Amino acid sequence: MILSNAIRVENDFSILAFNTVLDYRWDAEFVFLGEQHDFWEIVYVLSGEVECAEDERVYQLRAGEMLLHAPMEFHKIRSAANTEPHLYVLTFAARGALPDSLKDGIFCLSDTDRERYEAFFKELHSLYVDGQTGEDPKRYCAFELASFLFRLALKGKPASNYSHELTAKEYRRAVNAMQQGLYDNLTLAQIAATCHISISYLKVLFARYAGISPKAYYSKMRYNEALNLLKKGLSAAEVAARMNFSSPNYFSVFMKRYAGLPPAKFVKRL
Repeated sequence: MILSNAIRVENDFSILAFNTVLDYRWDAEFVFLGEQHDFWEIVYVLSGEVECAEDERVYQLRAGEMLLHAPMEFHKIRSAANTEPHLYVLTFAARGALPDSLKDGIFCLSDTDRERYEAFFKELHSLYVDGQTGEDPKRYCAFELASFLFRLALKGKPASNYSHELTAKEYRRAVNAMQQGLYDNLTLAQIAATCHISISYLKVLFARYAGISPKAYYSKMRYNEALNLLKKGLSAAEVAARMNFSSPNYFSVFMKRYAGLPPAKFVKRL
């Protein structure tokens, strides 16, 4: 019997694999210079405080708070507020799209959610530390995580909790200027001028929050945009012209530096 007023619930993502399950205790001076990868990462703080930079956003996380890094988001983390933080960091691969509400902002977990997530993490961590290879316990953990994330998403958008430090605001402004000028082939002088800061100070901001130079960060942004245009079917010459590269030949050199392939071979592989 099918009820006419039945509610259809769609959950179009599932956990495919756990990549790393890490229990970290850092000193007050710890800094991780940053990374970018094609899987999800969950940062959960048990005690102390950390500062997380995620693309142009800079967050301050305290005990009981959680942040999710989506695939291909560049992120960096450091100890904050002169504390020695204790964190659980979990990375995993997923099939399908996780809800958008999980991608930006910090979740302040309730006592119930904290207890549930910490118990789940300890169980998963023990499986990996003990080297258990059975599929059933890991399958159960995958179901538990998917269920936890689904319930978290239903609670709505997380809090922004952006860092209020002046340097964090200036960093966000610089990354936004780069985003606005993706097609303009900006120089560092133009980016600094847009933000009303010096080139040397621009380099200081990116050393702190990105772990790479502003030139490298901007080049990576332009590379990702060029990839998107190639995937949409534009030719290498069209992308080079649209993104104001000095010549198609230079665009080919640029793509080979980052993708390991010239545009023509990359398009064939697509």
